Amino acid sequence: MLDANRLSQGTFVRKFEKEFAHLHEQRYGIALNSGTSALHVGLEAMKEKFDWKTADRNLKVLVPAVTFIATSNACLHTGLEPVFVDVDPKT
Repeated sequence: MLDANRLSQGTFVRKFEKEFAHLHEQRYGIALNSGTSALHVGLEAMKEKFDWKTADRNLKVLVPAVTFIATSNACLHTGLEPVFVDVDPKT
């Protein structure tokens, strides 16, 4: 299994990325090691695409109050401020 490079980057991961991108009609796709990394990369991509400058203003991200710590950590790691919001469907 290690010789086939199946536990990390290799032919299987590249094939998955390519097929995933094609399935979603995108030019590129990237596989990541965790949901935490995916949140971080997603926020960094949005900062780049929308030209968010964390030094220019205090950018906030709404996150559910009932969540895993990685949700807020990804915000903090990218220089964004997590704001916890209620998840009650009535409010």
